[in-house]
Amino acid sequence: MLLRYPFLCLTLLVAASVFATSPVWAQDGAAPTLALVGVNVVDVETGTVRLGQTVVISEGRIRSVEPGSAAPADAEVIDGTGHYLIPGLWDMHAHLRHPRSPTLIMPQFIAHGVTGVRDMSSECENPKEGVCLTDMQAWQRQIEAGDLVGPRLRLPPRPAPRPR
Repeated sequence: MLLRYPFLCLTLLVAASVFATSPVWAQDGAAPTLALVGVNVVDVETGTVRLGQTVVISEGRIRSVEPGSAAPADAEVIDGTGHYLIPGLWDMHAHLRHPRSPTLIMPQFIAHGVTGVRDMSSECENPKEGVCLTDMQAWQRQIEAGDLVGPRLRLPPRPAPRPR
């Protein structure tokens, strides 16, 4: 029933690929191999839709995209027939300065297919009420290590000065 809704299918695939590298997901240390079979892949490089593809994901990375191929024997198979797979989306103008961004906002990005965020940070005016660039850099390291669910973060090299 869940695969009846294409956006939900995409969301589940993105979440599965993110969580596949998480220590919580893979208790034995090995991330599961996933195979999305029969999915229509939107190819943004050619401007076409590649019908009936098998997409294999292992260790949190897409390993192959091939037409109608069989899933690897060790893969967990997800039937993507009639559904579409798109590249991860980017939010190119975000402000993640809220202290609850790691627990509320960043997981929502992933749930909605946003796999990358460019933060438009400004200088830290009041560390007690907001988040400083150093906090966001710590979140970035936690995401890269698989300890925090969130999109790839692109942060400024230094805080932007406040307009006067």
